[in-house]
Amino acid sequence: MTLRQAPLGDEVPILAPPTGEGDCFDINALFIIELDRSACGRGYRPRARLGGRSDRPGRVLQGGGLPKSWSGCRLEREPHGAKRRVGEPGAGQTDMRQRRQAGLMQMRRFRFDMQDGQMAGISFGDAARQVEVLFLHATGFNAITYQSLLQPLGSLAHCAALDLRGHGRSTLYAKPALMKSWNRFRDDVIQFLEKEAPRGAVLGGHSMGATVALLVAGRRPDLVKGLVLTDPVLLKPEFYRWFNLPLLGDLTPKTPLARQAIRRRRDFESPGEAAEFLRGRGAFKTWRNPFLDDYVIDGVLRQDNGAFALACTPEWEAAVFTAHRYLPWSALAKLRRRRMPIVVLQAEKGSTSRPDTDARFHAVRPDSAVTHVPGTTHFIPMERPYVVRDALRLLYEATIDGAESLDYVGAVRRTINDSIGVMD
Repeated sequence: MTLRQAPLGDEVPILAPPTGEGDCFDINALFIIELDRSACGRGYRPRARLGGRSDRPGRVLQGGGLPKSWSGCRLEREPHGAKRRVGEPGAGQTDMRQRRQAGLMQMRRFRFDMQDGQMAGISFGDAARQVEVLFLHATGFNAITYQSLLQPLGSLAHCAALDLRGHGRSTLYAKPALMKSWNRFRDDVIQFLEKEAPRGAVLGGHSMGATVALLVAGRRPDLVKGLVLTDPVLLKPEFYRWFNLPLLGDLTPKTPLARQAIRRRRDFESPGEAAEFLRGRGAFKTWRNPFLDDYVIDGVLRQDNGAFALACTPEWEAAVFTAHRYLPWSALAKLRRRRMPIVVLQAEKGSTSRPDTDARFHAVRPDSAVTHVPGTTHFIPMERPYVVRDALRLLYEATIDGAESLDYVGAVRRTINDSIGVMD
């Protein structure tokens, strides 16, 4: 009896009459056993023994001498002459695998207790593992806005997203007059990672969430295995120095975005009415389905009086747009001596990252992948979710033990150049 690994996609006979060398059947959907003439008995029960046991149909394979991936695998009967592609589940395995896959793809809600309230979030994947991929939303949005982007990652990793302070279903104290810096979000995320991902996670984010992810990496690089920054807010260094000056920073007038936020409509009859009101308007014009419908699930919540209103109040959103007392470029500089894969996805139109972002990142991390995503605005995740999802997946795979040589830079660029995901 000889063993060989079959390439994925090869079509092999599951059970063929043992007429000679090369007769084979599938085990664990990845390996096949080739039976030579002397090893064949009736049906497909080999007379030879593996690991000290006779490998009859239905018998669990155990013992030494077997590849580790065979341990606990079961031989299953298939009809004579049946074929399937290597990598596909066999008889008795399909239902179990489908049930497990469905469970991993199921969204779960959670709440994380903190001193001044609870931080809400969603997750996918195996909850028995620590959080391995964490995504942070843009100003005014929430975790569930990105659920369709993150859900497929559940089959690969334990993936989570947070409602940051003042957003979604989080109940953390959020007084606009006290909001001066995005470092407050940074510290909340660090507290979450310390408990839920003590060995580190791939951090991704959009807009403000991307900048917060960078701030977390600069402060606690031991908690961050990689960064996927989708159109982060990265302005001139002089801008941040002004905001960090004592007293003078408080005198800075509200930004145009803050003035626009404070005028935003806040009350709606229902989340559905909010979705219809926003659909096709302003920033929402370019959004794919189902991002807007997902946003209003936790973006428009029932209030104590029974009415519906924005979960992120216009006052809090305006305060966040003005709270620039933090130093993202200094956070980046602290990563100079860290091996940390970084992907920066910039919008082609209206990016919130400076034109010299590429040069600045490569000066610190020459192996960074910094690129513009064709045909996109600031809302890349809603316009080309495949690009963001693939970047998160590639960086997660790059951080797995033994995968240090993965060319994630080239892979990300190939993904971006792919026509999949381009909007008309």
